Amino acid sequence: MGNNPKLPKQNPQPGGPPLADGLLGGTAYLPPAEVKKLTDKYTAALIGSWAADLGDGTSELLTYAADGTYTLARTGPGAASSGGKYTVKGLAGTKGLKLVLESGAKSRTVSVVFEDDELLHPSLQPGVTATFRKKL
Repeated sequence: MGNNPKLPKQNPQPGGPPLADGLLGGTAYLPPAEVKKLTDKYTAALIGSWAADLGDGTSELLTYAADGTYTLARTGPGAASSGGKYTVKGLAGTKGLKLVLESGAKSRTVSVVFEDDELLHPSLQPGVTATFRKKL
């Protein structure tokens, strides 16, 4: 029985290694130790303040704290803010995290990606993913 490229990939071993959710719908097979290593690495990297320039005088400041809270504030035209608790749900591909952001009674699941010293993260502007850089 050969591999059919049109069929979705399946874990070759029942009960095999965990899968990391891909950002583009794919999955990557990673050994449990690698999943833990990457999750720990990106969770630690997430902590701190991040800034994004959205243009036209608009910027956003994103802060993740070690106590499980976050804030996101936009300045400039259309100023807005959000904040609450976050939970790391796992990996998103091999360069990011899947997070649940809870703000009051609302929650949403987002995927964030680490690219060198930048964080690709949903903005407060609907449908916009911003490039954040860590503030020193």
